[in-house]
Amino acid sequence: MRFLEYIKEMLLTEAALTKGSQRVLNDPKLVANLADAMRDDAASHPQNFPPNSKRTFQKTNDAELANWFLENLDKIEREGYEGTVYSRDGVYSDWIVRRYIAGSHNWEDITGVMNMNLRDWTLLKNRNMLDPNHKDIPKFNSVRDVGAYMSTHYADKLEKIRDAAKNAARNKMSKSVKLVDNDDYRIYTTLNRAAGCALGLGTQWCTANSQYAGHFHNYSGKAMLFQLFPYAKQTDAEGNPVNTKDEEDKNILNDKEKYQFDAGGPNFMNITDHPARPEVIREKFPYLYSDLSSALKKNKGKMEAAFKELAVDPTLQGEDYKIKTYEIDEEIKKLQKFIDRGYMTDEVRPSKKAPEEPGEQPALAPPEQAAAMPAAPPPEGNPQMENIDKDIEAMLENLKKYDILKESVSPVLGMVTLGEKKGELPPWLKKDGDKDDKSNKDDKEEKSNEADKSDKDEKKEVDEGADPEVIAWMKRFDKLGRL
Repeated sequence: MRFLEYIKEMLLTEAALTKGSQRVLNDPKLVANLADAMRDDAASHPQNFPPNSKRTFQKTNDAELANWFLENLDKIEREGYEGTVYSRDGVYSDWIVRRYIAGSHNWEDITGVMNMNLRDWTLLKNRNMLDPNHKDIPKFNSVRDVGAYMSTHYADKLEKIRDAAKNAARNKMSKSVKLVDNDDYRIYTTLNRAAGCALGLGTQWCTANSQYAGHFHNYSGKAMLFQLFPYAKQTDAEGNPVNTKDEEDKNILNDKEKYQFDAGGPNFMNITDHPARPEVIREKFPYLYSDLSSALKKNKGKMEAAFKELAVDPTLQGEDYKIKTYEIDEEIKKLQKFIDRGYMTDEVRPSKKAPEEPGEQPALAPPEQAAAMPAAPPPEGNPQMENIDKDIEAMLENLKKYDILKESVSPVLGMVTLGEKKGELPPWLKKDGDKDDKSNKDDKEEKSNEADKSDKDEKKEVDEGADPEVIAWMKRFDKLGRL
């Protein structure tokens, strides 16, 4: 694609200019002078521009050239330097353009050292460590002039500040996903080198080396990198292992036990970056494969969407921040290597509480255990057993009233049914001795001969002090139940 076409394509696809750059573009005189400066710079230093820029710039109109310059300026600003964003909204665009027109700095200076020098100046300014004469950017002659003062006046102060800012920025820009967090461990996966360094603090993993990026990119390029952090354990009064808690009753991670593994090798390394023994991992974490594979399946959609979004984030384009993208289904298949090598099993973690089978009855305790078990509290709203005698006595007293019923005042008992004369009691409420119910009584007595015989046997066992009237009423209840 020719450079002129590239510029036109970029104008259609790139984001809008920052406020500062837009102000520059709105100034016709500034735009004309910037375009002329760009043509002169491309003629003097063609190596600093895309191929054939010298000839292309001559054919391109001033507005298109100025827009290309400002869009690149905004891109450098968005990316910052080593994770530190030194400005926003193009606040330095006007100063940079005017010094560029004046010839104080060229395109190589802008693309090569501007972000580094402005980062250092911003770090000192935010900490009130600048000399009063150095607190305003427009007082500097060029971006190289800023760097010269940083190196000659503030070198001792910047050394520690740069490292601290770099580490803070790395932690801020680290991208990882917590896949598993249960009573046994947490499992993360790192998506960029910044996360590899952050999660590897306190270990000897080569992928966490902040001074060399090669190992991280080598391993993470073959398969996803996972970090396993077990929770600290202690023994309770009964000798069972339980999680160690902090003052807020939260589980504490074991800072002496950490693992990192990837299916590219496969590799399974301990905190000292030595290979862990397969039988140790398999026995200590029997559900590791099912926990991890289930989490990857569950989060597949969210993770793959995040890969696409973060991959084009302009602040994540540096070596430490660039996102690694993966096909989740392929990564799950790779984990099978750990089962084949004996590190993992396909055993599934049991549920904490298994559902009850339909119709299943609770198991009965042996008699000796049942005697020792405390009695279950009565259902809410039911009377206590100690009051049951009073309830029976009251119920029997109320039932005696039916002996003198002529016609019930109850809407139900007073209802006249077919074949029933008004004013007469229904057959099921009449006494055993009623003459007009003799035939029904004979039928009932014939059906309940066995029951009467049983009643006679029970009557012999009744204490002599029992109330005969109560006994008679209880017999009537028994007969009513057999109708």
